[in-house]
Amino acid sequence: MTMLSFLHIENIAVIKKLDIDFFEGFTALTGETGAGKSIIIDSICLLLGARSSRELIRTGEDYARVSAVFNFLDAQTLAGLEGLDITPDEDGSLQITRTIYADGRTQAKINMQTVQISLLKEVGRLLISIQSQHESQTLLDNSNHADYLDAYAQGSFDVEAAKEEYTSAYNVYKEIYNKLSSLRTSGKEKERMRELLEYQIKDIEAYSLKPGEDERLEERRINYRMPKSL
Repeated sequence: MTMLSFLHIENIAVIKKLDIDFFEGFTALTGETGAGKSIIIDSICLLLGARSSRELIRTGEDYARVSAVFNFLDAQTLAGLEGLDITPDEDGSLQITRTIYADGRTQAKINMQTVQISLLKEVGRLLISIQSQHESQTLLDNSNHADYLDAYAQGSFDVEAAKEEYTSAYNVYKEIYNKLSSLRTSGKEKERMRELLEYQIKDIEAYSLKPGEDERLEERRINYRMPKSL
Protein backbone atom coordinates (compact mmCIF):
# COMPACT_ATOMS: atom_id res chain seq x y z
CA MET A 1 0.00 0.00 0.00
CA THR A 2 1.30 3.45 -0.92
CA MET A 3 3.05 5.05 2.04
CA LEU A 4 4.27 8.53 2.94
CA SER A 5 7.72 7.71 4.34
CA PHE A 6 9.34 11.12 4.75
CA LEU A 7 8.16 14.72 5.10
CA HIS A 8 10.33 17.84 5.08
CA ILE A 9 8.88 21.23 6.09
CA GLU A 10 10.88 24.42 5.82
CA ASN A 11 9.83 28.01 6.68
CA ILE A 12 6.13 27.21 6.94
CA ALA A 13 4.36 29.43 9.52
CA VAL A 14 6.27 29.01 12.82
CA ILE A 15 8.26 26.00 11.62
CA LYS A 16 11.86 26.81 10.67
CA LYS A 17 12.78 23.28 9.64
CA LEU A 18 11.18 19.95 10.43
CA ASP A 19 11.89 16.43 9.16
CA ILE A 20 9.47 13.60 9.92
CA ASP A 21 10.17 9.94 9.19
CA PHE A 22 7.10 7.74 8.99
CA PHE A 23 7.26 3.99 9.51
CA GLU A 24 4.97 1.13 8.56
CA GLY A 25 1.81 0.97 10.58
CA PHE A 26 -0.45 3.56 12.13
CA THR A 27 0.98 6.99 13.00
CA ALA A 28 -0.77 9.53 15.22
CA LEU A 29 0.29 13.15 15.61
CA THR A 30 -0.94 14.54 18.92
CA GLY A 31 -0.41 17.73 20.84
CA GLU A 32 -2.04 20.74 22.42
CA THR A 33 -3.77 23.46 20.44
CA GLY A 34 -1.12 25.51 18.68
CA ALA A 35 1.47 22.75 18.75
CA GLY A 36 1.63 22.72 14.95
CA LYS A 37 -0.54 19.76 13.91
CA SER A 38 -2.54 21.89 11.46
CA ILE A 39 0.67 23.28 9.95
CA ILE A 40 1.74 19.74 9.07
CA ILE A 41 -1.62 19.06 7.41
CA ASP A 42 -1.48 22.38 5.54
CA SER A 43 2.02 21.49 4.35
CA ILE A 44 0.80 18.13 3.02
CA CYS A 45 -2.07 19.92 1.29
CA LEU A 46 0.46 22.08 -0.53
CA LEU A 47 1.95 18.88 -1.92
CA LEU A 48 -1.52 17.96 -3.17
CA GLY A 49 -1.69 21.17 -5.20
CA ALA A 50 -3.65 23.31 -2.74
CA ARG A 51 -3.65 27.06 -3.39
CA SER A 52 -0.52 28.67 -1.98
CA SER A 53 -0.32 31.91 0.00
CA ARG A 54 2.61 34.12 0.91
CA GLU A 55 1.15 34.28 4.39
CA LEU A 56 2.34 30.69 4.92
CA ILE A 57 5.97 31.79 4.61
CA ARG A 58 7.72 32.17 7.95
CA THR A 59 8.25 35.80 8.92
CA GLY A 60 11.55 37.14 7.59
CA GLU A 61 12.10 34.31 5.09
CA ASP A 62 12.10 34.52 1.28
CA TYR A 63 10.56 31.14 0.60
CA ALA A 64 8.82 28.14 2.09
CA ARG A 65 9.28 24.55 0.98
CA VAL A 66 7.64 21.19 1.54
CA SER A 67 9.06 17.88 0.31
CA ALA A 68 7.83 14.33 0.67
CA VAL A 69 8.90 10.85 -0.36
CA PHE A 70 6.38 8.10 -1.09
CA ASN A 71 7.30 4.42 -1.10
CA PHE A 72 5.57 1.05 -1.62
CA LEU A 73 3.45 2.40 -4.46
CA ASP A 74 0.61 -0.06 -5.05
CA ALA A 75 -0.56 -1.30 -8.43
CA GLN A 76 -3.47 1.13 -8.65
CA THR A 77 -1.21 4.10 -7.87
CA LEU A 78 1.41 2.95 -10.39
CA ALA A 79 -1.26 2.59 -13.06
CA GLY A 80 -2.53 6.09 -12.32
CA LEU A 81 0.99 7.53 -12.47
CA GLU A 82 1.61 5.76 -15.77
CA GLY A 83 -1.52 7.38 -17.14
CA LEU A 84 -0.06 10.75 -16.16
CA ASP A 85 3.27 9.82 -17.79
CA ILE A 86 5.13 9.80 -14.46
CA THR A 87 7.70 7.15 -13.62
CA PRO A 88 8.95 6.48 -10.06
CA ASP A 89 12.66 6.37 -9.26
CA GLU A 90 14.68 3.18 -9.70
CA ASP A 91 13.96 2.25 -6.08
CA GLY A 92 10.22 2.66 -6.68
CA SER A 93 9.88 5.89 -4.70
CA LEU A 94 8.30 9.18 -5.68
CA GLN A 95 9.55 12.54 -4.44
CA ILE A 96 7.40 15.67 -4.54
CA THR A 97 8.54 19.20 -3.72
CA ARG A 98 6.53 22.41 -3.53
CA THR A 99 8.19 25.80 -3.05
CA ILE A 100 6.48 29.14 -2.39
CA TYR A 101 8.38 32.39 -2.87
CA ALA A 102 7.76 35.73 -1.18
CA ASP A 103 7.15 37.42 -4.55
CA GLY A 104 4.13 35.16 -5.13
CA ARG A 105 5.76 32.58 -7.40
CA THR A 106 5.26 28.90 -6.73
CA GLN A 107 7.13 25.87 -8.05
CA ALA A 108 6.32 22.17 -8.05
CA LYS A 109 8.63 19.26 -8.82
CA ILE A 110 8.12 15.52 -9.09
CA ASN A 111 11.34 13.51 -8.97
CA MET A 112 13.30 16.73 -9.57
CA GLN A 113 11.30 17.55 -12.71
CA THR A 114 9.30 20.80 -12.74
CA VAL A 115 5.57 20.19 -13.30
CA GLN A 116 2.37 22.20 -13.49
CA ILE A 117 0.26 22.59 -10.35
CA SER A 118 -2.65 20.96 -12.19
CA LEU A 119 -0.55 17.81 -12.62
CA LEU A 120 0.47 17.96 -8.97
CA LYS A 121 -3.22 17.84 -8.05
CA GLU A 122 -3.77 14.76 -10.19
CA VAL A 123 -0.80 12.99 -8.62
CA GLY A 124 -1.85 14.06 -5.12
CA ARG A 125 -5.23 12.36 -5.54
CA LEU A 126 -3.43 9.08 -6.19
CA LEU A 127 -1.18 9.33 -3.14
CA ILE A 128 -3.07 10.89 -0.23
CA SER A 129 -6.64 11.18 0.97
CA ILE A 130 -7.29 13.86 3.59
CA GLN A 131 -10.54 13.49 5.48
CA SER A 132 -11.80 15.87 8.11
CA GLN A 133 -15.08 16.42 9.92
CA HIS A 134 -16.67 18.25 7.03
CA GLU A 135 -14.78 17.38 3.86
CA SER A 136 -13.10 14.61 1.94
CA GLN A 137 -11.06 14.67 -1.21
CA THR A 138 -12.20 11.28 -2.43
CA LEU A 139 -15.28 10.06 -0.58
CA LEU A 140 -17.47 12.83 -2.01
CA ASP A 141 -15.97 12.67 -5.50
CA ASN A 142 -18.57 11.02 -7.74
CA SER A 143 -15.89 9.80 -10.14
CA ASN A 144 -14.58 7.46 -7.41
CA HIS A 145 -17.87 5.83 -6.42
CA ALA A 146 -17.76 3.14 -9.09
CA ASP A 147 -14.28 2.16 -7.91
CA TYR A 148 -15.57 1.78 -4.34
CA LEU A 149 -18.32 -0.57 -5.54
CA ASP A 150 -15.84 -2.56 -7.61
CA ALA A 151 -13.47 -2.91 -4.65
CA TYR A 152 -16.32 -3.98 -2.36
CA ALA A 153 -17.54 -6.64 -4.81
CA GLN A 154 -14.12 -7.92 -5.86
CA GLY A 155 -14.04 -10.69 -3.28
CA SER A 156 -17.46 -12.03 -4.27
CA PHE A 157 -17.07 -12.42 -8.05
CA ASP A 158 -14.96 -11.43 -11.05
CA VAL A 159 -15.72 -7.70 -11.34
CA GLU A 160 -13.98 -7.22 -14.71
CA ALA A 161 -15.89 -10.12 -16.28
CA ALA A 162 -19.16 -8.75 -14.91
CA LYS A 163 -18.38 -5.28 -16.28
CA GLU A 164 -17.63 -6.72 -19.71
CA GLU A 165 -20.88 -8.72 -19.67
CA TYR A 166 -22.81 -5.62 -18.58
CA THR A 167 -21.18 -3.48 -21.29
CA SER A 168 -22.05 -6.04 -23.96
CA ALA A 169 -25.67 -6.30 -22.78
CA TYR A 170 -25.97 -2.51 -22.53
CA ASN A 171 -24.70 -2.05 -26.09
CA VAL A 172 -27.32 -4.52 -27.35
CA TYR A 173 -29.99 -2.67 -25.37
CA LYS A 174 -28.95 0.70 -26.82
CA GLU A 175 -29.04 -0.70 -30.37
CA ILE A 176 -32.55 -2.09 -29.89
CA TYR A 177 -33.68 1.09 -28.13
CA ASN A 178 -32.44 3.26 -31.00
CA LYS A 179 -34.20 1.07 -33.57
CA LEU A 180 -37.43 1.21 -31.57
CA SER A 181 -37.15 5.00 -31.26
CA SER A 182 -36.64 5.24 -35.01
CA LEU A 183 -39.72 3.11 -35.67
CA ARG A 184 -41.80 5.16 -33.26
CA THR A 185 -40.65 8.37 -34.93
CA SER A 186 -41.41 6.92 -38.36
CA GLY A 187 -44.88 5.84 -37.21
CA LYS A 188 -45.63 9.28 -35.77
CA GLU A 189 -44.50 10.93 -38.99
CA LYS A 190 -46.77 8.66 -41.04
CA GLU A 191 -49.70 9.43 -38.74
CA ARG A 192 -49.03 13.16 -39.06
CA MET A 193 -48.97 12.93 -42.87
CA ARG A 194 -52.20 10.88 -42.92
CA GLU A 195 -53.98 13.48 -40.79
CA LEU A 196 -52.70 16.31 -42.99
CA LEU A 197 -53.84 14.60 -46.19
CA GLU A 198 -57.28 13.80 -44.73
CA TYR A 199 -57.67 17.45 -43.73
CA GLN A 200 -56.69 18.63 -47.21
CA ILE A 201 -59.10 16.17 -48.86
CA LYS A 202 -61.97 17.37 -46.67
CA ASP A 203 -61.09 20.97 -47.43
CA ILE A 204 -61.17 20.28 -51.16
CA GLU A 205 -64.41 18.30 -50.98
CA ALA A 206 -66.08 21.19 -49.14
CA TYR A 207 -65.92 23.27 -52.35
CA SER A 208 -67.92 20.67 -54.32
CA LEU A 209 -65.71 21.10 -57.35
CA LYS A 210 -66.92 19.76 -60.70
CA PRO A 211 -65.03 18.66 -63.81
CA GLY A 212 -63.96 21.71 -65.87
CA GLU A 213 -64.30 24.04 -62.86
CA ASP A 214 -60.79 25.39 -63.21
CA GLU A 215 -61.28 26.23 -66.91
CA ARG A 216 -64.49 28.17 -66.15
CA LEU A 217 -62.77 30.09 -63.36
CA GLU A 218 -59.87 30.94 -65.65
CA GLU A 219 -62.30 32.21 -68.30
CA ARG A 220 -64.08 34.38 -65.75
CA ARG A 221 -60.77 35.82 -64.64
CA ILE A 222 -59.82 36.75 -68.21
CA ASN A 223 -63.18 38.33 -68.98
CA TYR A 224 -63.35 40.19 -65.69
CA ARG A 225 -63.25 43.97 -66.04
CA MET A 226 -62.62 46.40 -63.24
CA PRO A 227 -65.53 48.87 -62.84
CA LYS A 228 -64.77 52.44 -63.87
CA SER A 229 -64.01 54.67 -60.96
CA LEU A 230 -66.69 57.16 -60.06
